[in-house]
Amino acid sequence: MSEFDSVTKLAVKLLVEPPGDFSPKSIVPVFHRWIREGALAPELAIDVVNYLHVSDGPGVLLICHRASCSLDFSSGRCGLMVSNARADEPFGLRVTSALRVATGALRRLRDDEEVGSALQAPTKGAELWVSDRLRAPNDRAHFEALRSESGVLLAEMLGSVTASWASADARAPLGVRFEGR
Repeated sequence: MSEFDSVTKLAVKLLVEPPGDFSPKSIVPVFHRWIREGALAPELAIDVVNYLHVSDGPGVLLICHRASCSLDFSSGRCGLMVSNARADEPFGLRVTSALRVATGALRRLRDDEEVGSALQAPTKGAELWVSDRLRAPNDRAHFEALRSESGVLLAEMLGSVTASWASADARAPLGVRFEGR
């Protein structure tokens, strides 16, 4: 049993480094096509929202039934983020599931003829966010617990990693940034 099992909102972000000439708007029609094709099955994709006008924001969001997928620019870093707001499974399974959806979606984007070449740089890092300030406040003790519990899961994907506190600001959600070595 994890101390984070009761947390409802978590997000995994796989960091990517698109080239300077990459247009994030190119993701909008791709996400619409994914809805038509059922590309994220068994996840049910519902709608696409363009937040590119928001600086350091969610970018382009693909809203799904159980989770959402986005080309995200928050925290000043570009990445493919999968957010899950259901606490119907243990925390570790939800992190693993979000990682699986994120890696599958990133692979699909990289294979896509419209945008793939822009996202070919290897994923060298990830972020894990827990947005539940009541059950997981952004403090040192919860950061250490989250780093310890999730580090093994992310190291399986990234290999050897170093972990750092994403933000020590108590007003920010609890987050751990993992960088591949």
